[in-house]
Amino acid sequence: MLYAVPFDAHPMVQYSNTDLAEKAGLLGADGRLAPTEGEEGVCDPNTDYGASVAAFQNGQAAFLRNGDWETTTFKLAKTPFSMARFPAVRFVVFVLFQRHIIRGVAHTGLAGQ
Repeated sequence: MLYAVPFDAHPMVQYSNTDLAEKAGLLGADGRLAPTEGEEGVCDPNTDYGASVAAFQNGQAAFLRNGDWETTTFKLAKTPFSMARFPAVRFVVFVLFQRHIIRGVAHTGLAGQ
């Protein structure tokens, strides 16, 4: 039998560059991101991890979908941003062969019997 124990968990979030969102008219009167549709302004999915983080950090992308662990990166760089939890995503857990809903990722340790 195989057991999995999560060490930690991180929510997936959508980062929004508040300066770019304001210039594009995407911020509501309360300073929150207005509902949007489509993929415009999202980091190019063909870029690697570091390039997508750098593009958002440098103001070359208005939105970045990533984990909350990049918050410190953007704070230290003084990137103007806000973030919102990513909506629930359906995926298949290959070990269990069942569908589950997640809003985050975790580092997991496996132990066999």
